Amino acid sequence: MKNTSSLSTIFIVTALLMFGSCKKDDPAPALSMLTIKSGTIDLNTETTATNVSISLPITVTFSTAVDVSTATSNNIALSNGTGAVASGVTTTGASVTITPNAALLRGTTYTLSINSMVKSDKGSALSNPASRTFTREEPNKVYFFQVIASPTDQESITLKNGTGSDQDISSWTLGDTNNPIDYKIPAGTILLKGATKAFSHTTIGFQINDSGEVLYLKNASGTEIDRWTN
Repeated sequence: MKNTSSLSTIFIVTALLMFGSCKKDDPAPALSMLTIKSGTIDLNTETTATNVSISLPITVTFSTAVDVSTATSNNIALSNGTGAVASGVTTTGASVTITPNAALLRGTTYTLSINSMVKSDKGSALSNPASRTFTREEPNKVYFFQVIASPTDQESITLKNGTGSDQDISSWTLGDTNNPIDYKIPAGTILLKGATKAFSHTTIGFQINDSGEVLYLKNASGTEIDRWTN
C-alpha cells in the first residue's frame, strides 16, 4: 500500500508539472483589429470612407486586450495632407479611442495609421498593421471651414464653398454673440466652387474667444447660413 501511494503521488506531481509546463508554453493569442469606427461608419471595411462625422472620436476595437504602453500617438497616428494631427489616445481593455486635440476640418481627407508596435497585454504584436483613409463630412453650403481662436495674433475665420457652384457672398455677415452681424463682407466678393477665403481678426474687427465662443455666418437677408462653437 505504501509503494502504491508513493507511485500515485509521483504520478500526480509529474502530471501537474507537465500541465503547468504546457500552459506556460501556450502562445499568446494573436492581436488583430475587428473594427475602426466613427459613429456608425466602420473605416476598417471601406478603402476610403466618406461623410465621417466631424465631432465623433474614432474607436478601434481589437481582438484582445491591448498593452496601454504601446497604444500611443507614435504607433496610432492621425494625419492629413499637411502632416500629423495632434490627438489623444486612450485604452480600455480591447478598445482604443483616438480623439483629435482640435476639431478636424470638414471636407478634408485624413489617414489613420496603426503599426505593428501596438501589442496585446500578452505581448503579441498586431498581426496586420493598417492604414485607413477617410473624408470628413462636408455640407452643401458656404460654411465655417476653419476657425483659429489662439494665439490672438493668428485669430482668423476661413469660409469654404461646399456647394456645386460659385457663390456671391457680398454683404453676408460674420459675428459672435455680442454682435451676430458685426462684420459685413465687401461687395463683389465671389467664393468659387470648392474654394476657401480667410478673414483675419484685424479684418473682421472682433476677437474670437478661446472657449465658449459662438460665431455666426448670415446671408445678406439676415438668414443664418452656418454656426461655429468651441
